[in-house]
Amino acid sequence: MDLAAWRSQRGSREVLKPALRAQVQRRVRRFPASLLAGTAAALRSGSWRLGGAVFHLKRLSDEGYYHNISLSHGYTTYGIGGRRWNRQFKRDDAMEVLWRLIDSQIGSLKGRWLVDIGPAEGYFTLQAAQAGARVTAIQPSRLFVSRMRHLLGFHRLLDRVDLRLGCYPEVGSDAAAGAQVVFCLGLLYHLTDLVEALEPMRGSRAVWAIESIFHASTAPQDPSGITASFSPRQRVPNRPLCPVWLERHLKALGYGVTWLREWQAFAELPGNGRWQRLGDFYADRKPLSQGVTRRLLVARPLLGCTAKGSS
Repeated sequence: MDLAAWRSQRGSREVLKPALRAQVQRRVRRFPASLLAGTAAALRSGSWRLGGAVFHLKRLSDEGYYHNISLSHGYTTYGIGGRRWNRQFKRDDAMEVLWRLIDSQIGSLKGRWLVDIGPAEGYFTLQAAQAGARVTAIQPSRLFVSRMRHLLGFHRLLDRVDLRLGCYPEVGSDAAAGAQVVFCLGLLYHLTDLVEALEPMRGSRAVWAIESIFHASTAPQDPSGITASFSPRQRVPNRPLCPVWLERHLKALGYGVTWLREWQAFAELPGNGRWQRLGDFYADRKPLSQGVTRRLLVARPLLGCTAKGSS
């Protein structure tokens, strides 16, 4: 229909109704019924803001969420979009437990500048912002940036968080070098060059919270054959780290290391290469034979210490 015909008939309801109906039908077909039903339920139980957040988080759920983040009226990201990976291993409160371990070590965050490297959906970014920190979040994926914008917007924290799109250390190493607190959680074991990733610590005064998967058969203070075969500059990504090498390297950078509790422990099942969860929240430094464990450490700069090179 041309513009003249439209203007001549714009008052006709018979013309408008079919056009509007077709437009609504096209939009509805773009989204599954579960998305629309979930949004309608959120609108009934909460508000337009909650309904909008549920709609977008469901739309962006892809294959599920890494972090279980609460909204309101009982809505969480796991409930909205499911869990991603390790569904049989994850506890709903795993991030909460890890946050309590970190919070017990780093003190008040009010007014401090914190950098969160690879924050996924941003559970720890959100917690830090709620605690009063100014946060810079380094995100490698546009999907995660979109998820974080909706979650932070729902909690009215967007003005406290600077979202940067890019892969660390190419993006964000300058911020990590100048910040007062750095979260590096679930990231290091994905990288091929650990020396480059940790270089911002040289000469920095930031407190670093580092969480990763480690060879559980090696206590941090004991030498092992793992150390000799460990290649920190040419690693195979997604493999466990050597805790011996990491502690030595952090000390060479001028940092003291505090190892905290193991919070998830796994052992490799013989023959099939799969991992079986042994338990959660192990005591500090509990050895596991031929296994892998998730460990948390806090690294603090040593006063008066001059960092020397290491490899």
